[in-house]
Amino acid sequence: MNRHHSIEKQQLVRMLEDAPFEHLTSSVHVLEEDRRDQRHELAGVSIYSNAQGWMAQINWRAVVDSDEVTLRVGDSASGERAYELRDEQRMQVSVEDEGGEPVSEDEVSAIVAQSPLAKSWEQDVVGVLKETRERQATVH
Repeated sequence: MNRHHSIEKQQLVRMLEDAPFEHLTSSVHVLEEDRRDQRHELAGVSIYSNAQGWMAQINWRAVVDSDEVTLRVGDSASGERAYELRDEQRMQVSVEDEGGEPVSEDEVSAIVAQSPLAKSWEQDVVGVLKETRERQATVH
């Protein structure tokens, strides 16, 4: 059974606008820690769902210095996708243009970056990072 299907770019845009995604959970892992510089590199995954039963996974990285946080989605060096979408049957969704050609990951990222999902993720990830920092402070 095929666990993958495609939707048109305009359908993705409509779905992101008309069926907002809500945060379910996030997971954060420390990749690298430099106590001298108070620098941490973190990898995170945030999971969202909408009323239609679709799921969105955002794979992200954060570099936390003593006075600054740098966020990015995906990791092109390792080939990790920024966003993964699944429909209500949990089938992975890819995006095509009007001619049926696959849309690049960069273009999908640009579409999602303009959506309410991205804005919600930005707020959620700040909260996740604050919680992570508080937990680390209690552990030390």
